[in-house]
Amino acid sequence: PDEEVYKEAGKARYLKKPTAVPGLKPAFVATANDTCLIVSPEGTAYSWGFSEGYQTGLGVGGDVKLATQIDNTAARAENLIWAGVGGQFGVLAGTPKEEAAKA
Repeated sequence: PDEEVYKEAGKARYLKKPTAVPGLKPAFVATANDTCLIVSPEGTAYSWGFSEGYQTGLGVGGDVKLATQIDNTAARAENLIWAGVGGQFGVLAGTPKEEAAKA
């Protein structure tokens, strides 16, 4: 809701209180000024936020308004367990999936 969003220069910037992301149950959550990451109990990561420097890990520039699964070569073979974000970067950590470890 509009009354729960802090706006700067007419653009939505921050939620004033934590808000659930429908359909996602996080095992780990990381937030920063402009970007958010969720790691699910299944080891999959989702991200959204400001991505002009591609800091969401989604390979797109601009705002990402909805939580979107990160599916890139760096994350695909990993069972993700941790996330961290800063002003202009994001970091995911994980262990190799069994299929990748056997190859």
